[in-house]
Amino acid sequence: ENSTPNDGVFCSEDDVHAAALAVVAAERGLVLADFGPRNIDRLLIFLDIARRTGRRIVALLKDAYLLDAMACADPAIPTPLTESNFAVYSPVEGDNSKWKGKMRQRYGSSLVDWRELSAHPEGYIVCFSFFHIKHLADLDGVRGSYIYSTSEAHNEEQAIDIRRLRNWLDHFGFQLVGDPERGEGRFHASGHASPRDLLHMIRTIRPKFLIPVHTQDPAFFVEHLGREMTVKVAPTGTALELA
Repeated sequence: ENSTPNDGVFCSEDDVHAAALAVVAAERGLVLADFGPRNIDRLLIFLDIARRTGRRIVALLKDAYLLDAMACADPAIPTPLTESNFAVYSPVEGDNSKWKGKMRQRYGSSLVDWRELSAHPEGYIVCFSFFHIKHLADLDGVRGSYIYSTSEAHNEEQAIDIRRLRNWLDHFGFQLVGDPERGEGRFHASGHASPRDLLHMIRTIRPKFLIPVHTQDPAFFVEHLGREMTVKVAPTGTALELA
């Protein structure tokens, strides 16, 4: 989640919607939204924000391909073929892969390129991530906001990537919104349960033994549940006997 168990801070998808909507509504340039391509809840949030602010949301070819495949299993999933304000980005590149050619034919009038984004940046929310920043070099003097709406860094390499991202955005004149290293965490809601929900679930199940694993703070469970059940904490690399 976006917090340690003891700090009580929890961000919901509604919080993400409100925070991102405020940024997009105030932005007069291009908006870049960084979130996982399989995060359908987050996609729906930005699609709704696009509708509310008179913009179109733009996905990469590979992400549109994935959404098309997912829609085969669930027709409720939005795709560029079912949503009028959903477009697909056609980048400047020398890759003429056969599947990309077929996808460009499939989407036809839903395609937008660097010329359209350069001419009307105020009309779009583009789904880019750190690995797509190179496409900003194709845009002609476009400025705007980059909404970081994904998880914080979990290791040193990811932390370095965020610093690289910040440097590239500074270079291209984009403001980084939701910087996880600066405590701007209201633009991402984890799929993890909140501390309150965890306690409610455990008390509902009422196990004989509770063994906290995959947590940064096992003492939290001892403190809050130790008088209600047996909480066993196993130090890393040690065996634990249940009796």
